Formats: sequence, C-alpha cells, structure tokens
Amino acid sequence: MYTRQTNTALLEQALPSLLSVADHVSGSRLDELTNGRVDDLTRTISTHLLPIVEEIRLGNASLRTELHSTMGNVVRRGQIQSRMITQPQGYAGDYLTLDWIYQQPYEGSRQDDVWNRFCYRQQASRAVRSRIDIVRSLVSSVISRATSPKRFLDVASGPGRIERKVIDQLGSPHSAVHFDLVDADADAIEYSRALLSDEVPPGYTFEFHHRNAFRFEPSAPYDAIWCCGLFDYLDERRAVRLLAKMYSWLGEGGTMLIGNFAKECTTQWIMEGLYGWSLIYRTNDECEQLCYQAGIPSGSVTLERDETGSVVLIGVEK
Repeated sequence: MYTRQTNTALLEQALPSLLSVADHVSGSRLDELTNGRVDDLTRTISTHLLPIVEEIRLGNASLRTELHSTMGNVVRRGQIQSRMITQPQGYAGDYLTLDWIYQQPYEGSRQDDVWNRFCYRQQASRAVRSRIDIVRSLVSSVISRATSPKRFLDVASGPGRIERKVIDQLGSPHSAVHFDLVDADADAIEYSRALLSDEVPPGYTFEFHHRNAFRFEPSAPYDAIWCCGLFDYLDERRAVRLLAKMYSWLGEGGTMLIGNFAKECTTQWIMEGLYGWSLIYRTNDECEQLCYQAGIPSGSVTLERDETGSVVLIGVEK
C-alpha cells in the first residue's frame, strides 16, 4: 500500500541516486549509450522516481516543480529534453518534439548530445520511431492489392514525418493514393504541409485538416485509418467515442490501427516525473474493452505489441 510522504522526504531519498545516474549519463561517450545500457539506466532512474510520480499522480504538482528546480539544469542539457520540459507549444509531445525523436538530430556538443542520445534510445522513443515501419507495412499492403484509388487517414498526424518516410520508401504507387492528415495544432499542420510539398513521388495527394479529431467529418470512406499518438491522452469515455467515429469512417474491407502505450513501458516514470509528459497507459484487455464499448465486433479486433513491447497495437478489420 502506498504511504504518502512529504516533498522534502521524497526528494531527500531520491535525489542522491538520481543525480548520481545523471552524472553517469553526462560522463558517458555516445557509443556507450546503447539501447541496452539506456534501458538499464532507465530502470535505475525509474526505481527512484516511482514514489515521486505516485505522489504527483495523486495531485501533488508542486513536487514536480521542486524536482525540476533541483534537476532541471542537469536533464535540460540536450535540446530534446529541454523542449519536453519547457513545452513551448503548451503541451508535451508536440509535433517538433516528435519529429526530433523520429529524426534524432544532434547539436555537436558532447555533453548535450549524450543527453539527446539518452532520450532517443529510451524505450518510448524507439516505440515512436517504430510507427514508421508499422504504418508503411499497412499502407504497402493496401497499395499492393489496389486496382483503384486508395484513401488513407492519419488522426493526430503531428509533423507528417510518417507519411514522408512511407512515400519516400514506397515510391510511386500504381494506383492513385490520397492521404488526409488531421491535427488540432495549426503549427503541426503547416509543418507537415511544408514537409510533404517537395519531391513527392507521382501518384500521391494530400489534404491537411486543422481540426479536432472529434469534429472531423470525412468526405468519403477510407481504406485504412491510423492513430498512433492520441489515445494515450484520452480517458475511457472519449477513447470509446473516437473509436466508434473512426470505425464508422472505414469502408468495407478497410483496416484501422490504433497505438496506445502499455503499462509495461519503462520510460513512463522519466516522462512523467522529469518531463511532465503524462499518458494513459493501458493493458491489452483494457484496449479490447474500449473496442467492445465502441460497438466494434470482437471478431474484427486483433491485439499485438510493437517491437519494443511498450505499445498495444489495436488492429481492426471492417
């Protein structure tokens, strides 16, 4: 049973170990921060952050503020950490944060870049990048069978990097392909519009919708729909509502794919404690229950995990 403690007691217990690990990261070479080494460091940090995050989840926002005042200058050394902490768009996980995770840019300063590498190699970041292969597989399977134009929808599309990578890897389709990108952030829409305006292989068209997903209304059914980064923010009621809407947008024979971070994600304590990036983590059974409540036939639903094991992939065939 969790026993509440004062901010001072929690920080006094955790900070020496957290600062020790932070010093270890700062003193590392880039090539030392392999996936396995970063996973080990993440587990160590998580052990000490867990009681702090538990307290923050109970509503003690001041504890995160105190933690940042002590550790902020340490973990803010890399540009990706700094952006996640400062949240210039007003929310965590904005389009540019995600695009940096996709692209993994570095700054050239060894001390800054070891922190960038530490973030880019964490389990959640690897899961974000795995979305590209997952969506490419979905799109290519639809295109390979196509004898007529195909329509795709990306809900909460962010920077548009998934579409950019997918079309660059697949090249020109033999039938026309249309993508609708929907995002509630106007800057994300403009960023993706610019990203997808140059050197697009023949056969692809795009339409960009600055719209809340709940208010979006498509002009025609889709052959495939995906939503890789929104359901982690939706409570049960809203998740069920959006699932039902998305299912109604699918054409017969269409495919839907939703990702939701799983409770086994090892990065959640760092994300929530240090970066203020809070998600709703779900089990396979909880994701299956969302589909049931949304009226999606159980026989149409498959549940898998991504390559990191940290994301539940909800597949739906209509």
